[in-house]
Amino acid sequence: MGTKTLSDIHSDMKQLITTITCFEENEEGFRICERFCMTNIKHYRYLSVDSNTTKEAIKALITKFSIHGKYDVAKKFEELVDTFLSSFDFEQHPQYDLQWYLLTLLLELAKETCKSDLESLKLTRGECTFSVMGENENEVTEEIDWAEYLKEGQENSFNNYKSDTESEWSNDTEDNVDVGSNFEVPITITDSDKAVCVPTAEKELNKLSLALNEEVKSKNWLLSNVQNTWWNELEWRKCPVKSRFCDAHLCEIWHKATSEDFYTLGTLSEYLVCRELLWMFYVPMHMVVFQQNKETKFSIHPNVSIPSLTTVAFNSILSPFCEYFSMIRDIEEFGVKLYSEQNSICKKPPLTYETYNAILREHLMKFKNEIIDIEKNLMQQDKTFTFLSLSSILKKNLYSIKILHEVHKKAITNWESCPNWKCASKLLSFLYFEVQNSHNQERTNICISLYLSSLTVYLNIIDTWLSEGRFEDWREEFIITRLSNKAVPENSGQYETFSLRPLDNICLADPIMQFLIRKVQHIGQSIELLVSLDRITDIWSINTANSAEILFSRYNGASKLVKNIMSEEYKLESHLTLMRSVYMMEAGHIMNKFYQRLFYEIETNQLWNNSYFLSCILEEILSQWWSDLSSRWSITVSNTHTDQVLLAIDNITLHYTIGWPINIILNEKTFIKYNEIFRFQLKLKWALWTLNNLRFSDLEGSKSIYERNKLEQFHIRRIESLRFCLLHAISSINAYLSGQVVQNLSLVLEKSLEQVDSLDAIISVHNEYLKKVYEHCLLTTEYEDLMVTINNLIEMCSHIRVRWNYKKLIFASEELDVLESSYNKYHTYLALALHNAVQNKDANYLTGLSSAFNCSMSYV
Repeated sequence: MGTKTLSDIHSDMKQLITTITCFEENEEGFRICERFCMTNIKHYRYLSVDSNTTKEAIKALITKFSIHGKYDVAKKFEELVDTFLSSFDFEQHPQYDLQWYLLTLLLELAKETCKSDLESLKLTRGECTFSVMGENENEVTEEIDWAEYLKEGQENSFNNYKSDTESEWSNDTEDNVDVGSNFEVPITITDSDKAVCVPTAEKELNKLSLALNEEVKSKNWLLSNVQNTWWNELEWRKCPVKSRFCDAHLCEIWHKATSEDFYTLGTLSEYLVCRELLWMFYVPMHMVVFQQNKETKFSIHPNVSIPSLTTVAFNSILSPFCEYFSMIRDIEEFGVKLYSEQNSICKKPPLTYETYNAILREHLMKFKNEIIDIEKNLMQQDKTFTFLSLSSILKKNLYSIKILHEVHKKAITNWESCPNWKCASKLLSFLYFEVQNSHNQERTNICISLYLSSLTVYLNIIDTWLSEGRFEDWREEFIITRLSNKAVPENSGQYETFSLRPLDNICLADPIMQFLIRKVQHIGQSIELLVSLDRITDIWSINTANSAEILFSRYNGASKLVKNIMSEEYKLESHLTLMRSVYMMEAGHIMNKFYQRLFYEIETNQLWNNSYFLSCILEEILSQWWSDLSSRWSITVSNTHTDQVLLAIDNITLHYTIGWPINIILNEKTFIKYNEIFRFQLKLKWALWTLNNLRFSDLEGSKSIYERNKLEQFHIRRIESLRFCLLHAISSINAYLSGQVVQNLSLVLEKSLEQVDSLDAIISVHNEYLKKVYEHCLLTTEYEDLMVTINNLIEMCSHIRVRWNYKKLIFASEELDVLESSYNKYHTYLALALHNAVQNKDANYLTGLSSAFNCSMSYV
């Protein structure tokens, strides 16, 4: 950076620091800012400004002005930005994207965009000013404090360690929280004081007050959140409205205009109504807004509203929720009746019903826990909560309650008057068909959970009966019953002691019930015979093969389903193909553009080690073929500064962002191996790129071959021969990797993936493929010596390129001797090592590569 330019920047920077911070040049703060800024300017290594982000921020600010009703301000702001962008030819300026740097700086420095004095703004060229007041400058536009308006009912802010007003949740008879005794001189901050600077004494007092901040916050929170007796004051209670907008007083205006008695109407803040709405979902009961009649039906109080809505509109918004309150109460009443004392006198409910009720309440409790989380967010007021936003949040959860209630009402029809076995069997069959006929996933999941939980009672009865010989049906709910001694025929002995209960049509159509009828009854008869013969213990030694088959059948079905989902919905094969195309460079025509650009940047650009810069290059190239997946790729570079490609490659890591469940297969361990293979491929590609770019004309210079002496010609021929030998060796290794390793193993992987039928098999096949590629690329520890030799050959390419000039060959006889002897040594070692690997390590895959090096060299 030039001295004059740096001096100008330093001068401007001082003015900028003074303008922003108000520091004088002799202050310590000014010197700290100055040192910080100059350090960043001199050693600038940050990314360029993102112009798209700045454009989006400007659009968002214009939208914000429009939402706040400042249409003139939004329009003028947009005109000012356009005027600024067209006021100067920024494309000719040496600083790239200067206009977006300046706009980004202004956006970062901007504060209080809604309260800024825009009257003093001028156009860039100073032609005119504008006023946000509109045509009538005397007309005052009211400013809306949206945060305060939306937090009505939860005014927990405090001045002078007290709440300004009594909380709407506190009892009028209670005393205010007295925190003034903690210090002698209380400070009252008025609105007019907020615009002036706080004196030094007051600053010191404010610092002292920070020690009491937590205690005061707690006390104010109690005032704002503890519920007392506000619902008893409804007849005379009116929610205070601070806004001067007519819409905020719509309830009062409407009732006065319709000649209704407004004083008999109670108004609450929207915040309190939202709180009561959430309470109703947790404990449906008679409250202020929501009323309950004798039939457990819920309705809206006719004389309650919020200040901004009429009672009719208020009723129409909240009435749809009353249906769900009745649903929740209905589900809870079922559990109450199930264990009521009056019911227990007649009979005890089936255990199937008790289990069903338990899982039913689990679903209900899950919904209530979500309601608690919503209420916590509502109390914090981090977001804007209104009837509309709250309804949107509750929509999904309410749908689950509706499904749960619909299934529940159909499953327990007339349960109090039916015998237990009829209730239990009908419940199970109904839930089974609900699963079969379900039209959406959420309904299916709910029905499956209810069915599997309820079925456990039957399964326990069956397990005890068939494994231990004891038929335990304490609540008489099983579809098979034991006959009394009088009912058993004399000639049947102890074999036919069980019979099937009469079932409904729905149970007879249930395949699970049919299976129990056909199989369990006959097996149970045999078990009873073994008990009578005292041979029940013999059954324990029998291998339960028919049962390891049920498990395998279910496992295979689930595994096949998972495999199909991974393939069809998550496109597993496409991701694996992309891995091979990029990391293994299977797509050579695409990756060729990338690595040539990468090599050029490393050798010519000092700022090449910018991760964002390299990621943009990769994304730009890949987007031409994989536009929907190119944004998933990125590159990171460790802190290295070099123009040597081989050193730079060791510090480059390629990343592919993938989510669950594909990351079960493509995890961090696999990406480590993929990157090692990728770096090895890059080194080979660089060696070939280097050798192929060596021009013979650089060796000849300005003289023709006839004008050179024999020594010069001899040196030229020697280095040319070295180039051809290296080209043969590197090309052989590259052809082995690209053809025999990558292509052949990829075909094996694709065929194996077609045959697998489970996720475990997919993971196993992919890991085996990656392990073979890693091994065939000679990256394992057993081929460590081989890899060292190959790297030495690759490094020789850089030495050849350095000496590829006729001027450097005049006195390079000794250097050429060293290069020739080194290549001889490397080539001979590779030939012997590869031959021994094929013979002694059963590495038949190295046969072709061994043959490529099994030839005599000219440097012997």
